[in-house]
Amino acid sequence: MKLIVKILDVLFIICTVVFIFMMVAMVAVQCVSLVTLNGPLSSSALAFTEPIAGAISAVAAIVAFILLYLRKSESDKKTS
Repeated sequence: MKLIVKILDVLFIICTVVFIFMMVAMVAVQCVSLVTLNGPLSSSALAFTEPIAGAISAVAAIVAFILLYLRKSESDKKTS
């Protein structure tokens, strides 16, 4: 059980870090496109990152819920 929790912890951290880096990159590209008045660049940055980031954040959310229940069951075993 502890191995599964560790694997899910790593997966959650990786998903969160990748999501944050993708959003920072998207905001940076959109700032550049705002300064250069390049609307299509801003739209394409959003169109590229939105589905990928959405999937990554969904995986992170599901892993977080699973971890919540796994850790709760581990703590219940320790107290009983």
